[in-house]
Amino acid sequence: MLSIWPVLRPSPEIFRVAGWAWLVFNVEHVAFHLSHLGMFGVADQIGNVVALGGLLILSALLLVPARSSDSSMRRRDRPQLQSRHHNPLKPEHR
Repeated sequence: MLSIWPVLRPSPEIFRVAGWAWLVFNVEHVAFHLSHLGMFGVADQIGNVVALGGLLILSALLLVPARSSDSSMRRRDRPQLQSRHHNPLKPEHR
């Protein structure tokens, strides 16, 4: 349910709660599997570390704050600097 809720009602707060829940779970899950890698072959050991480490990173990414749309709007609303060079193809307005 905690993984479905952010999809149905997306908000930064809900993504952070889901991120913390997944991060706590994945830290314990990775720790367990890292302590039991001896029973696997080398390819399976590498697969476990890569896959579980990737899930750990993805869950941590949910904690990164989203970029604010205000900053992109401010950049877009700024007046453009006028060029000091005359463009012969562009007519001048006076």
